[in-house]
This record gives sequence, C-alpha cells and structure tokens, in this order.
Amino acid sequence: MERRSEPRLETKVLLTCRVPARPCRATMHDLSHAGCRIEFGEAGVELGGTALVDLPGLPHVAGRIVWVRGNSAGIRFERRLGKTASVALGLDKPEPEPAVAEYEPEVRPEGILRHWIRRLTGRAG
Repeated sequence: MERRSEPRLETKVLLTCRVPARPCRATMHDLSHAGCRIEFGEAGVELGGTALVDLPGLPHVAGRIVWVRGNSAGIRFERRLGKTASVALGLDKPEPEPAVAEYEPEVRPEGILRHWIRRLTGRAG
C-alpha cells in the first residue's frame, strides 16, 4: 500500500549527504517537495537519524530518516522544498517571465519641425 502524500519525481542526482554528521557520497533516486529516497554507498544509516542533504548548487536541506532498507533510506525534509530548489531539481516549472511592454514614443504634432515650418512660411499655425 502506497503511503506517500505526494507524487515523486524519479531522479538520479549524485550528492553528498551528512548522516548524522559524517559526509558520504549518495544518489537521490526520487524526490518530492516533502522528502526523497537516497541510496548510500555503504549501509549503516540509522532509522530516526538526522540527514543534511547537500543538493548541487542549492542550499542544504535538513531531514529525518523515516525508513531504511539495506543501503537505501527515505528522508522526510524538515521543511518543504522552496520554489528555487524545486524548479532547479525539476519538480516545478519556472514562473513565466512577465511580459514587458515595448516603449512607444508619443507622437506629437507640435514638434520642432512644425515650429520652423510655421516661422519660414509666416503662418500662425
């Protein structure tokens, strides 16, 4: 029976994870806004332990280990992933760029050329 509250995105992201304090290389195989599944190069992760996931190019994400099977573990993040991280990892689409109106100069019939034409022709306008 599936107990996930959100769909997960299948990934294969190589990263460093600190469990609880020692850094180790790991691979994130799937991801949601609330957690992820990580495969460690070696077993020895403890259920209930803390994890600090170093996502490439993003701030660290803190979480707790909620299940362990061999050298794979499920991590529930302390906070949901922010917009920047979720867009960078492919969970969310970026916001569309706001449309920028092009500048159109105001066309005024009373320009300097009209002034000189009036002076040269002697017309008042």
